[in-house]
Amino acid sequence: MVSKNFYFKLIVQIFLILISSAAASYFYFESSLILIPLNIVFLIIFQSILLIRYINKFNKKIAFHLESLTNNDYTHFKSLKSKNKAFKALDYKLKILYDKLKNAEIEKTLEYEYHKYSIEHVNVGLISYNKENGKIKYINKAAKELLSIKTLINIKKLTEVSEELLRVIRELNSGQSKLFKLLLDNELLQLSVKISEFKLLDEKIRLVSIQNIKNEIEESELDSWQKLIRILTHEIMNSIAPITSATKSLHNFLTVDGSPKKSSKISDKIIEDSVTGLEAIQIRSNGLLNFVKQYRSLTNLPDPNYTKFRVTDLFKHIETLMKNELEREDISLEISILNEDLALTADFNLIVQIIINLITNSVFALQAKTNKLISLVAQLGKNEKPEIIVIDNGEGVPSDNLDKIFIPFFTTRYEGSGIGLSLVRQIMHLHNGNITVHSRPDEATRFILSF
Repeated sequence: MVSKNFYFKLIVQIFLILISSAAASYFYFESSLILIPLNIVFLIIFQSILLIRYINKFNKKIAFHLESLTNNDYTHFKSLKSKNKAFKALDYKLKILYDKLKNAEIEKTLEYEYHKYSIEHVNVGLISYNKENGKIKYINKAAKELLSIKTLINIKKLTEVSEELLRVIRELNSGQSKLFKLLLDNELLQLSVKISEFKLLDEKIRLVSIQNIKNEIEESELDSWQKLIRILTHEIMNSIAPITSATKSLHNFLTVDGSPKKSSKISDKIIEDSVTGLEAIQIRSNGLLNFVKQYRSLTNLPDPNYTKFRVTDLFKHIETLMKNELEREDISLEISILNEDLALTADFNLIVQIIINLITNSVFALQAKTNKLISLVAQLGKNEKPEIIVIDNGEGVPSDNLDKIFIPFFTTRYEGSGIGLSLVRQIMHLHNGNITVHSRPDEATRFILSF
């Protein structure tokens, strides 16, 4: 950074001081004139003062520029022009440093404004706050509008909006989310609250995203109801149509021109056909009654009885229960537990029911296969949450059925009830979990239970 000119001047001044010192010593010992070495000493002092001033001037210049950089003051950098040749190289380097710092500051400002605009533009409410003291770092426009507030200084002040909302935010861990109903200004909001945590320097920050998904839920519910009604209509019509037909036939057997036949005109054949018709009505009526019972079973699930158990014990229990059926169908069962100490806190019997339902579906999907394989896998998934995966290499689920298989009474099996997977999803929801499916027909189908 310092030019050769600076070093040259420095060396020259030191050299002159050395020469003056040598001359003073010489005249002191070799000459009787005391004034000459005395004058030379004064000259040395003067040269030393000049040298110190020269170095101090350089140091002050450096200190001034460093202090300016520390205070983000770049104003004087624009007009750096030193008359002293020794400092020209320093000025040149400082100008380069100024340009780089200024550009970095501009880029930082632009990036900040860009992110600020992006955050303000999204329709998801965002609140960031210090985890330790609750001080709000940022709250965007969407959050203010959603919660009907003008400003928020501390997260504790959310009690003025909803104590329940504050409780949900505090109880959720990083990566967790929860659906929450909030009555605000006589309007019922369906909020999706999600929490993330990160660290800035030594400060722990929690980021809360809040979104009103009422419209999405209503659209989803409407779509689900429409699908359910179509299936219910199909099932009921399948039972009612034969009953109507059999009733009409019986009516024709036993009446003439709308009037009952006399007993003398009712033959054994008519009686036999009538009994057959009544049996058909009874069978279809029992089927319809069965259908209603199955529907009721979906709406009367018991509350989970939570206990903590190891997944190893769960899989052993499943293996014992399904052993005979799997051997009869010539199906291999593979068990893989990536963490032997993996445990669940759930209702043991309900989880057993879930996995048996999934394995039963896999057995059906493997009927046309030769090398039949079902795999049970337990692992830690995203956010270190337990996952159980049921995999089979059966016929798979067609892509156009992936969004239907969890709808009550939807089935592609002739004797299927269509409630198995619906029951599985409901039980998972009772455990605050979910079930997802990935299928490649004739390759692999994966049902993932996330807790």
